[in-house]
Amino acid sequence: MTTIAGCDDYTPRTLFRAAHRTTPSPSPSSSAAPSNRVLDPPAAIEPPQAQSDVDATATHGYSVPTFLAHVRDALLTDLNGVGRELSFAIPATVPLVDLLENLEKFNVEKDLQTLRISVTDGQLKIYQCMPNEEHESAGLFIVDLWNQLRDLNGGAYPEVKRVGSTQYKDINSGKAKQADGALRPKSRPYGALPSVVIEVGDSESRPSLYKDVDIWFNMQSTGPHRIKLVITVKIYRASHRIEVKFWERVLQRKAEAPHLATEAFPGLDCKRSAIVASIGNVTGISIPTRLIYDNAPGFVAGQPSVTVTSDKVQSWLVDLFEGL
Repeated sequence: MTTIAGCDDYTPRTLFRAAHRTTPSPSPSSSAAPSNRVLDPPAAIEPPQAQSDVDATATHGYSVPTFLAHVRDALLTDLNGVGRELSFAIPATVPLVDLLENLEKFNVEKDLQTLRISVTDGQLKIYQCMPNEEHESAGLFIVDLWNQLRDLNGGAYPEVKRVGSTQYKDINSGKAKQADGALRPKSRPYGALPSVVIEVGDSESRPSLYKDVDIWFNMQSTGPHRIKLVITVKIYRASHRIEVKFWERVLQRKAEAPHLATEAFPGLDCKRSAIVASIGNVTGISIPTRLIYDNAPGFVAGQPSVTVTSDKVQSWLVDLFEGL
């Protein structure tokens, strides 16, 4: 596959870091100039520089309501551009479960469905995407895969649930992530991680997508219900091309990104002009059954792979390239 250089990137905006800590105004005898303020905390509370700065047993520090108030203010005032990211160091006094539940409620209340929330390494990151037809069409590959499984089962339920941009939490590792689509085997309990997720990058850069892959494979990394397959779809609008890759977990960390994954099988790297010229010559995509199910149901038992047929792949590509 061809590596595409010069992909677009987003501008990170980080709050509550060392470079952005609020500095008191200098006294009359001081010659130092006041530092720029990113977000002023309540006067009685100094924002933590990092998670380790906060003692969970201390009587002062950020409570869940206080921390949420800062996050909400930032979302409503600072997050005003597509492809922007806000990052917050999560104080040790703020439980991850409470934080995510409150953010979900706030997201629904304010109808901020263009936000993607993730937690890793003690950082809360909120990325603003702007779903459009191409972004939504790219994520529909997961639907085509589910439909193919249903067809193989004679039109009956294929023993795997199709889910949308659900937020998944791994409290043990302190991570949380939203996908653009996912499949969860019926054998896994409600709330368990899915086996397959898809991540779409439009305004999001290729390196950022690879970070997402690592986050997914780092969640519940030693548990019985793990992510098995991450599908990334990178849209390059300037060159009218897409890059689709299929990633599975590696046992040892790699030097190159994504560090916790390797390509499970060849993906797609094509331009719109090539697809238009080759309609009718598009091949199907075969996905190993072991990457979808924990225990393959009878209708696919003994089949090493499930093939999304060429007509489904062709329709998906035509819809995706329509606006590019």
